[in-house]
Amino acid sequence: EGPDGGVVITRGTGRQPTAHRPVVRLRDEAGPNERLLVAAVKALRSGEDTEGRTNTEEVLPTRPLPPRTPPAKTVSILRAAIDEGAALRIGYASSNGSTVEHMIDPVRVNAGQVTAYDHRGGDVRTFTISRIAGVEVIDPGSLPTTEQV
Repeated sequence: EGPDGGVVITRGTGRQPTAHRPVVRLRDEAGPNERLLVAAVKALRSGEDTEGRTNTEEVLPTRPLPPRTPPAKTVSILRAAIDEGAALRIGYASSNGSTVEHMIDPVRVNAGQVTAYDHRGGDVRTFTISRIAGVEVIDPGSLPTTEQV
């Protein structure tokens, strides 16, 4: 404030121009070379199939794919298998998103989970029903023995 009561502005009202800095090029203007592009394409194609095969290769399954059933039918088959003591083949979503096959003897269905003996692992496991892609009743003679596991 000045002696007469007026407002005094002591700093500049506009922004001061700054000096221009030279532009530093961090990349080569030529772009990626052919070897880098080929490696990138190979990496992308290997990601399409977890076993590293490209889409041009024919993949023949060695055994049937894991079963697929609607959720309501899955639960009813699980309950029926418990009542009848039947063995089941299930498709189960693993932590990496792929479907893994398990052969089980279900024991109990409770709170969205099924407790079952897993023939492949040789132990009792709890499977989350929402991760079961499908179930089918299997012939007890097709179960792996302890020597095959």
